[in-house]
Amino acid sequence: MKVFIALLAGMLCLPVVMHAQIKANKDSVAVAEYLQRANDGDAVAQNRVGLWYYTGVGGLDKDYTMAAKWWALAAQQGNSDAVGNLAMCYQLGNGVEADSTTAAKLYIRSIHDGNSRLLEQHERLATKGKLFSAMLLYDIYLHGKAGMAPDQEKAFTYLEIAARKSLTAKYKLAYLYENGIGTPADTAKARSLYEEVLNHPQWTGPEQEDK
Repeated sequence: MKVFIALLAGMLCLPVVMHAQIKANKDSVAVAEYLQRANDGDAVAQNRVGLWYYTGVGGLDKDYTMAAKWWALAAQQGNSDAVGNLAMCYQLGNGVEADSTTAAKLYIRSIHDGNSRLLEQHERLATKGKLFSAMLLYDIYLHGKAGMAPDQEKAFTYLEIAARKSLTAKYKLAYLYENGIGTPADTAKARSLYEEVLNHPQWTGPEQEDK
Protein backbone atom coordinates (compact mmCIF):
# COMPACT_ATOMS: atom_id res chain seq x y z
CA MET A 1 0.00 0.00 0.00
CA LYS A 2 2.82 2.44 0.88
CA VAL A 3 4.52 1.68 -2.42
CA PHE A 4 1.27 2.35 -4.30
CA ILE A 5 0.79 5.69 -2.52
CA ALA A 6 4.42 6.58 -3.21
CA LEU A 7 3.88 5.95 -6.92
CA LEU A 8 0.80 8.17 -6.93
CA ALA A 9 2.68 10.87 -5.04
CA GLY A 10 5.56 10.58 -7.46
CA MET A 11 3.27 11.73 -10.25
CA LEU A 12 3.48 15.17 -8.61
CA CYS A 13 7.11 15.67 -9.59
CA LEU A 14 7.01 19.39 -10.51
CA PRO A 15 6.50 22.14 -7.93
CA VAL A 16 2.81 22.87 -8.16
CA VAL A 17 3.36 26.35 -6.83
CA MET A 18 4.76 27.23 -10.27
CA HIS A 19 1.60 26.10 -12.09
CA ALA A 20 -1.37 26.63 -9.79
CA GLN A 21 -3.95 29.07 -11.04
CA ILE A 22 -4.39 31.29 -8.00
CA LYS A 23 -7.34 33.59 -8.37
CA ALA A 24 -6.92 37.22 -7.48
CA ASN A 25 -8.84 37.33 -4.24
CA LYS A 26 -8.27 37.78 -0.54
CA ASP A 27 -7.12 34.15 -0.17
CA SER A 28 -4.29 34.40 -2.70
CA VAL A 29 -1.54 35.20 -0.19
CA ALA A 30 -2.55 32.40 2.20
CA VAL A 31 -2.83 29.93 -0.67
CA ALA A 32 0.59 30.88 -2.00
CA GLU A 33 2.10 30.43 1.46
CA TYR A 34 0.50 26.99 1.89
CA LEU A 35 1.60 25.95 -1.59
CA GLN A 36 5.16 26.88 -0.73
CA ARG A 37 5.02 24.96 2.53
CA ALA A 38 3.46 22.01 0.73
CA ASN A 39 6.23 22.02 -1.88
CA ASP A 40 8.74 22.13 0.98
CA GLY A 41 7.27 18.85 2.28
CA ASP A 42 4.94 20.04 5.06
CA ALA A 43 2.32 17.27 5.32
CA VAL A 44 -0.26 19.50 7.03
CA ALA A 45 0.05 22.05 4.24
CA GLN A 46 -0.12 19.30 1.62
CA ASN A 47 -3.37 18.07 3.15
CA ARG A 48 -4.78 21.61 3.17
CA VAL A 49 -3.79 22.22 -0.46
CA GLY A 50 -5.47 18.93 -1.37
CA LEU A 51 -8.64 20.12 0.34
CA TRP A 52 -8.56 23.40 -1.56
CA TYR A 53 -8.16 21.58 -4.87
CA TYR A 54 -10.91 19.12 -3.98
CA THR A 55 -13.45 21.79 -3.06
CA GLY A 56 -12.30 24.66 -5.27
CA VAL A 57 -12.20 26.83 -2.14
CA GLY A 58 -9.29 29.08 -1.23
CA GLY A 59 -8.63 30.46 -4.68
CA LEU A 60 -7.67 27.26 -6.51
CA ASP A 61 -9.68 25.76 -9.34
CA LYS A 62 -11.40 22.49 -8.41
CA ASP A 63 -9.20 19.60 -9.55
CA TYR A 64 -9.79 16.14 -8.06
CA THR A 65 -6.62 14.72 -9.64
CA MET A 66 -4.44 17.38 -8.01
CA ALA A 67 -6.25 16.89 -4.71
CA ALA A 68 -5.55 13.16 -4.79
CA LYS A 69 -1.89 13.72 -5.61
CA TRP A 70 -1.37 16.16 -2.76
CA TRP A 71 -3.19 13.87 -0.33
CA ALA A 72 -1.02 10.99 -1.51
CA LEU A 73 2.09 13.03 -0.67
CA ALA A 74 0.77 13.85 2.80
CA ALA A 75 -0.40 10.25 3.33
CA GLN A 76 3.08 9.02 2.45
CA GLN A 77 4.29 11.02 5.46
CA GLY A 78 1.67 9.47 7.72
CA ASN A 79 -0.84 12.33 7.90
CA SER A 80 -3.99 10.49 9.02
CA ASP A 81 -6.36 13.18 7.72
CA ALA A 82 -4.80 12.93 4.27
CA VAL A 83 -5.02 9.14 4.37
CA GLY A 84 -8.75 9.42 5.06
CA ASN A 85 -9.20 12.02 2.33
CA LEU A 86 -7.36 9.82 -0.14
CA ALA A 87 -9.63 6.94 0.87
CA MET A 88 -12.61 9.12 -0.05
CA CYS A 89 -11.11 9.68 -3.50
CA TYR A 90 -10.84 5.93 -4.06
CA GLN A 91 -14.33 5.31 -2.71
CA LEU A 92 -15.92 7.87 -5.03
CA GLY A 93 -13.52 7.62 -7.96
CA ASN A 94 -12.60 11.30 -7.73
CA GLY A 95 -9.12 11.99 -9.09
CA VAL A 96 -8.24 8.28 -9.16
CA GLU A 97 -9.88 5.13 -10.46
CA ALA A 98 -12.59 3.97 -8.04
CA ASP A 99 -11.38 1.08 -5.89
CA SER A 100 -13.50 0.13 -2.88
CA THR A 101 -10.90 -2.30 -1.55
CA THR A 102 -8.17 0.34 -1.51
CA ALA A 103 -10.62 2.86 -0.04
CA ALA A 104 -11.49 0.50 2.84
CA LYS A 105 -7.81 -0.21 3.58
CA LEU A 106 -7.02 3.50 3.67
CA TYR A 107 -10.02 4.31 5.87
CA ILE A 108 -8.95 1.60 8.31
CA ARG A 109 -5.39 2.91 8.32
CA SER A 110 -6.59 6.47 8.93
CA ILE A 111 -8.84 5.43 11.83
CA HIS A 112 -6.08 3.27 13.30
CA ASP A 113 -3.71 6.26 13.19
CA GLY A 114 -6.08 8.42 15.22
CA ASN A 115 -8.67 9.84 12.84
CA SER A 116 -11.60 9.00 15.12
CA ARG A 117 -13.87 11.43 13.27
CA LEU A 118 -13.87 9.03 10.33
CA LEU A 119 -15.24 6.22 12.48
CA GLU A 120 -18.03 8.48 13.75
CA GLN A 121 -18.77 9.64 10.21
CA HIS A 122 -19.10 6.12 8.87
CA GLU A 123 -21.25 5.13 11.83
CA ARG A 124 -23.64 7.97 10.99
CA LEU A 125 -23.67 7.03 7.31
CA ALA A 126 -24.24 3.35 8.09
CA THR A 127 -27.26 4.12 10.26
CA LYS A 128 -28.65 6.00 7.25
CA GLY A 129 -28.31 2.85 5.17
CA LYS A 130 -25.10 3.61 3.27
CA LEU A 131 -23.78 0.27 2.04
CA PHE A 132 -20.07 1.06 1.88
CA SER A 133 -19.98 2.41 5.44
CA ALA A 134 -21.99 -0.50 6.81
CA MET A 135 -19.67 -3.06 5.20
CA LEU A 136 -16.60 -1.16 6.36
CA LEU A 137 -17.81 -1.16 9.98
CA TYR A 138 -18.81 -4.81 9.76
CA ASP A 139 -15.25 -5.66 8.73
CA ILE A 140 -13.70 -3.43 11.40
CA TYR A 141 -15.77 -4.81 14.28
CA LEU A 142 -15.79 -8.44 13.20
CA HIS A 143 -12.01 -8.65 12.89
CA GLY A 144 -10.94 -5.95 15.35
CA LYS A 145 -9.31 -3.70 12.76
CA ALA A 146 -8.36 0.00 12.96
CA GLY A 147 -7.29 -0.45 16.56
CA MET A 148 -10.80 -1.41 17.63
CA ALA A 149 -11.57 -4.40 19.83
CA PRO A 150 -13.59 -7.12 18.09
CA ASP A 151 -17.32 -6.71 18.69
CA GLN A 152 -19.37 -9.41 17.01
CA GLU A 153 -22.71 -7.90 17.98
CA LYS A 154 -21.82 -4.58 16.35
CA ALA A 155 -20.50 -6.43 13.32
CA PHE A 156 -23.82 -8.27 13.04
CA THR A 157 -25.79 -5.02 13.37
CA TYR A 158 -23.91 -3.32 10.55
CA LEU A 159 -24.09 -6.38 8.33
CA GLU A 160 -27.87 -6.44 8.82
CA ILE A 161 -27.96 -2.89 7.49
CA ALA A 162 -25.77 -3.79 4.50
CA ALA A 163 -27.87 -6.87 3.74
CA ARG A 164 -30.81 -4.64 2.82
CA LYS A 165 -28.91 -3.56 -0.30
CA SER A 166 -26.28 -6.23 -0.94
CA LEU A 167 -26.54 -9.89 -1.87
CA THR A 168 -22.97 -10.41 -0.70
CA ALA A 169 -23.85 -8.94 2.70
CA LYS A 170 -26.98 -11.10 2.90
CA TYR A 171 -24.89 -14.20 2.16
CA LYS A 172 -22.45 -13.24 4.92
CA LEU A 173 -25.37 -12.57 7.26
CA ALA A 174 -26.64 -16.10 6.65
CA TYR A 175 -23.23 -17.38 7.73
CA LEU A 176 -23.43 -15.39 10.98
CA TYR A 177 -26.87 -16.83 11.71
CA GLU A 178 -25.67 -20.32 10.87
CA ASN A 179 -22.71 -20.11 13.24
CA GLY A 180 -24.18 -17.90 15.96
CA ILE A 181 -21.72 -15.04 15.41
CA GLY A 182 -22.96 -11.80 16.94
CA THR A 183 -26.44 -13.29 17.29
CA PRO A 184 -27.99 -16.51 18.62
CA ALA A 185 -27.62 -19.31 16.09
CA ASP A 186 -30.69 -19.68 13.90
CA THR A 187 -30.34 -22.38 11.26
CA ALA A 188 -33.81 -21.76 9.85
CA LYS A 189 -33.05 -18.07 9.31
CA ALA A 190 -29.66 -18.95 7.82
CA ARG A 191 -31.24 -21.44 5.42
CA SER A 192 -33.85 -18.92 4.34
CA LEU A 193 -31.24 -16.27 3.61
CA TYR A 194 -28.99 -18.70 1.75
CA GLU A 195 -31.90 -19.80 -0.43
CA GLU A 196 -32.93 -16.21 -1.11
CA VAL A 197 -29.41 -15.30 -2.22
CA LEU A 198 -28.58 -18.45 -4.18
CA ASN A 199 -31.86 -18.28 -6.11
CA HIS A 200 -31.45 -14.62 -6.98
CA PRO A 201 -30.87 -14.09 -10.74
CA GLN A 202 -28.11 -11.54 -10.10
CA TRP A 203 -26.12 -13.74 -7.74
CA THR A 204 -22.71 -14.69 -9.15
CA GLY A 205 -20.86 -15.77 -6.01
CA PRO A 206 -19.92 -14.64 -2.49
CA GLU A 207 -17.24 -12.24 -3.73
CA GLN A 208 -19.37 -10.43 -6.31
CA GLU A 209 -19.31 -6.65 -6.43
CA ASP A 210 -22.54 -4.97 -5.38
CA LYS A 211 -23.29 -1.91 -7.46
